[in-house]
Formats: sequence, structure tokens, C-alpha cells
Amino acid sequence: MLAASVATIQPPERSKEHLPRYSLIKIPAQDRSVRMVHSILDAAQERMLQGNFAVLTTNDIAADAGISIGSLYQYFANVEMIFSGVIERGINVMGEHVDGFVQTALDRPARGILLATTHGMVDFAMTYRDTFTQVLVRTPSYGPGSIAGHIERALMPVIQTYLAANSGRYQVEGGDVALYVALNSGILTALKWICEQPADVSRSELCGAIVHQLMAVVIERPAS
Repeated sequence: MLAASVATIQPPERSKEHLPRYSLIKIPAQDRSVRMVHSILDAAQERMLQGNFAVLTTNDIAADAGISIGSLYQYFANVEMIFSGVIERGINVMGEHVDGFVQTALDRPARGILLATTHGMVDFAMTYRDTFTQVLVRTPSYGPGSIAGHIERALMPVIQTYLAANSGRYQVEGGDVALYVALNSGILTALKWICEQPADVSRSELCGAIVHQLMAVVIERPAS
């Protein structure tokens, strides 16, 4: 299932393609530097999964990665952006899984695609809920380096690909702006739910409501 396939924040390989883009000061050019950035993220991820957020410093991460603090600061401005980079890298992997799923299901109805994608995203985040909630506190709420921004960049192209392949079947009521608003509203609502875990809103109800909101924008064309 899609949910099982995205329940990882580890990239399949330590390549330049799997580096975070928006959390870095600059993109490394050499293979050695690419591996070093991944080692920084790996070291931070290990600490994050242990729950060591409150006292974690860039010096700790550099020492765990076996590099100098100066080398770390070539690529990351602070510890918060390292946290953001770990999550961005994981969301990029999630986006690849979602895209692969959608590419094999372009003929399926939009509601089913969106529901599977939403469940997959929420299950991915819930696997690392403690990490997500602490990162949300320590990183920007909005903007390129935010978790919401990372998720939007992973999902929007996949949704647009599906809609382009099904342009004769669906139209976007209100255009790209309406889709932008609906998707980001769903992302922010999901992140709030993941952090708060309200007893009166189940995971299934949450995903269903997000899809209902998106389907208010993605309208099936009348049969000709």
C-alpha cells in the first residue's frame, strides 16, 4: 500500500538528487561534499529520533558526523535548518513514492487518488510524530524552509500531473489559485491534527474531510 511505502524518511541512496534544497545555504557541487551533507543530516536524524531536541547543538551534530563545525556552517545556517533539512529530505522521498503511485493509477477516480495520498502522507508523519511535532516548534511555520512548504512542493506537481492526464474528465474550479488554497489548507490542517491529536477527530475523518475540501475544487466535467 502507499501508506506503507512512504513510511520512511531515509532516501534510497545518498545522491545529490535526494538532498534538501530549501534548507541548505548552498547546494554542494562535489560528490564528497554531497556525502558530507548527507552525513550531517544522518547524524541529526539519529539524534532527532532519540528525542534529543532541547539541548542539541550544531557542535553535537558536527561531532557525530565526524566533520568540523566550519564545514557544517558552509551548508546549514543553524540547527533549526538542519532539522528542516532532515524533514525536507524525507518528504522528498515521500513525494517520489506518491508520484510513482499516481503514475500507475492515472485512470483511477480523483477521489480515490487523493484519499490514498492523504492517508499516505498522514501515516508517514504519524510514524515520526514526536519528531514532526518538535521540528514544527523549532523551524519556520511558513516559507520555503517550513514543513508545510516542503509538503506542498512534493504534492502539488503530482496533483497537477494527474489533472493534466485527466483534463477531459476534471476541471479545477477557480483555477490554480483555488487548488493552491485547498491543498495548503489541507496540509496545515493535517499538521495541526498530527500535533494536537484531538480525541473527537479520527484519522479517517481527517483524511475524508481534507479530500472533500479538495474535491470541492476538482470538479468532474459533465458527461457529453
